[in-house]
Amino acid sequence: MKQPYGVTEEFPEWLKLRDWTYVHKARCLHWLLQTPCRPPCKSFSWTDHLSGYIDEEGERVLLCQPYQIFTRDMRSIRSVCEVYGLTAVIHGRGWYGHGTVTIEIRVIA
Repeated sequence: MKQPYGVTEEFPEWLKLRDWTYVHKARCLHWLLQTPCRPPCKSFSWTDHLSGYIDEEGERVLLCQPYQIFTRDMRSIRSVCEVYGLTAVIHGRGWYGHGTVTIEIRVIA
C-alpha cells in the first residue's frame, strides 16, 4: 500500500480506525472539489502535510496536518470553506508527527 510522506508507526492503526482509503494523487483542494488543477496551485500555511482519502461512504476527505495554526489561519480556513462549499473540522494530533494539528476538510453534501 502506498503511504503519504512522513508516515509514522501510528498511521496504519489511525487509518483503520477511520475506515478510510489513502489516495496517492490527492495534492490540493482541486482534488477534493473534483475540478482540474492547473499548477501553480494556491496553497496555504495550514495545508502543510496534505493527504487525501476516501471515507467509508465514498466521500473525499482532505487531511492537513500543520505544526500549528494561528488566528489568521482559522480565518483563511473559514473563508476557503465559505467560498468553495466546504466544511472543516480541526482537532488534536494526527499521525504526521509530534505537535501537528489535524484539519479534516470535506465538501458539504
